[in-house]
Amino acid sequence: KSYPVHHRGPTADRATDRVLLDENLEADGHEDFDLGAFDVSMDHCFAAWSMDTTGDEQYTLRIRDLDTGHDLDDQLDDTSNAGVAWSRDGQWLFYVTPDAQERPATVWRHRIGTLRADDVRVFDETDERFFVGIGSTRSDSWIVIQSASRTSSETWLLSTDRPTDDPIVVLER
Repeated sequence: KSYPVHHRGPTADRATDRVLLDENLEADGHEDFDLGAFDVSMDHCFAAWSMDTTGDEQYTLRIRDLDTGHDLDDQLDDTSNAGVAWSRDGQWLFYVTPDAQERPATVWRHRIGTLRADDVRVFDETDERFFVGIGSTRSDSWIVIQSASRTSSETWLLSTDRPTDDPIVVLER
């Protein structure tokens, strides 16, 4: 096949029991396909995944219910391939959007099942020399927002248990 198939199972021997995402099916009918984000929520109920089907690096972020295998109505267009992060309870998803120059610049908080118009801007990098990325720590205790240029960086943390709090800077640039 041209693209990977993402599986999971209860043991290593049964790791292919359930298909989470078949990129071949998602790519079908498109001349171009690029998977951006693919991250399972900490409660294992959802997977956030994004795709670019035009090659313009504008990704559409979707949320898949892993029990049904179907995507929710939540669809977040024009996102960056700069990572995603989940709250511990799986009710909040953090993502990044680009600025007018396509630089990953703004982090948003989305509550699952709500309209994108209700999303909250969590962090906005106005310095055009810096690019923003997001992820989680290995312990799943913190959401990490990083803003980096060629010579400097700054990291902000947000507790996965308190996703509506303001992020705190670890060390200013």
